[in-house]
Amino acid sequence: MDQNQFKKLLKLKCQLSLNQVVIAGISGGPDSLCMLHLLHNTGLHVIAAHMNHQLRKEADEEANLVMEFCKQRGISFIIERADVNAYSCQHRLSVEESARILRYQFLFKHAEINYAQAVMVAHNADDQVETVLMHLLRGAGLSGLRGMQMRSYNPQWSASIPLVRPLLFTTRTEILAYCENNGLSPSFDKSNEDTKYFRNRIRNSLLPELITYNPQIKDRLLKMSDVLNSEDDFISDSVNNAWDEALLSKKASYLMFSKGKLLSSHSAILRRILRKAFQTLDGNLRDIDYEVLKRAINFLEDNGNSNHLSLIADIEILKYQKNKIILCMHQDPLDELWPQISPVGNLEIDLSQKTILNAWWEIQAEQLAHIPQVPADPMSCILDADKIDHLSLDVFHPGDRFSPFGLAGDTKKLGDYWTNKGLPERARKRWPLVKCSDEIVWIPGFQISEYFKITAKTQRVLALKLIRLKQ
Repeated sequence: MDQNQFKKLLKLKCQLSLNQVVIAGISGGPDSLCMLHLLHNTGLHVIAAHMNHQLRKEADEEANLVMEFCKQRGISFIIERADVNAYSCQHRLSVEESARILRYQFLFKHAEINYAQAVMVAHNADDQVETVLMHLLRGAGLSGLRGMQMRSYNPQWSASIPLVRPLLFTTRTEILAYCENNGLSPSFDKSNEDTKYFRNRIRNSLLPELITYNPQIKDRLLKMSDVLNSEDDFISDSVNNAWDEALLSKKASYLMFSKGKLLSSHSAILRRILRKAFQTLDGNLRDIDYEVLKRAINFLEDNGNSNHLSLIADIEILKYQKNKIILCMHQDPLDELWPQISPVGNLEIDLSQKTILNAWWEIQAEQLAHIPQVPADPMSCILDADKIDHLSLDVFHPGDRFSPFGLAGDTKKLGDYWTNKGLPERARKRWPLVKCSDEIVWIPGFQISEYFKITAKTQRVLALKLIRLKQ
């Protein structure tokens, strides 16, 4: 590649300033050494960053190669080790995926430390072809078939520092020729021949076979990727607009959407909103297949009693109230959404003022001298105070029964009652139950007991109200 062309590409396509720092991920192979040599010759302030994965016996030699290459040219460099195998076991990920995650964490960490304008990696045109084929075989949509982008942002690593691939339209053959012409001596990763890796099987087996069908297959796939790239950008604008309209609340532990807004979106837009939501909750998610999205959409469209669905990577989707949808991680508490209390011990309710449930919820009690209209709001109730000597808060216990208002004294299993009401399982264990002795008086957000209702004989009235403290 001509140095002047490369400098022009950095400015126009990569949108970089030649006066600011960049972090360059350098493995020591032909692609990364070619990129580092080009960057250094432009006069760009580049810091070479090499992570030793400690996976192969040649790893230390490759780290030394990068170090010597940089020392000879006065290039700043950073070299660190990572225990990829330990990370793989701890997070139950493949070694390949674990290495990728640790590598990008390392690169963006040092980009932030050094106030770098970008992280640069040396993916080339052949890598792009392989990526497109990988996504095609895994059943990706348009955004997957576009492949990699020359400049992109990934919130998993950084919302403000872009990932830049300046060699994305340079072929492997051109890179090898550049290395030879400039006297560069890169290392060659023997694991690139190991067919246990999906990408290697595509590179070494599938692509040579496809070339026998169409010698121009690589060029055709690159052109397709380029076309889809611009079309995907156009669709993404519509997705972002639909996302903004449907999103009701975005918290660290959950996303809340308008069910109606989601279902009114075109199916292509809805799939992308869901994919974006999954990746917002779990930044490590990459390949979300069609079946996962189909299950989520079927759940949204189902008007039955089902109110909870477990999806990919511990992500759950919940129906909330009548017209809202919650997406959250299985392990995250949702105390701000639902009134929840500690399951340890009973909490006495102060009948003259308020009782704090948690940081988001409280119950207010008030003695009334008159009988008001029965509140329609399930967060409020009025009770026959003559039948109450004290009240306490408790949580659900297996076998609990409840006599809902209007059921003429009959009782139902509380678990069955909640199922009929559509309360998700995860909300039930710590849902507050207002009790008198061992009898359920009121389930905040639902109903009072038939036994404690106001009657013609009622002399004193107790009003209770469940209040959310923070919005």
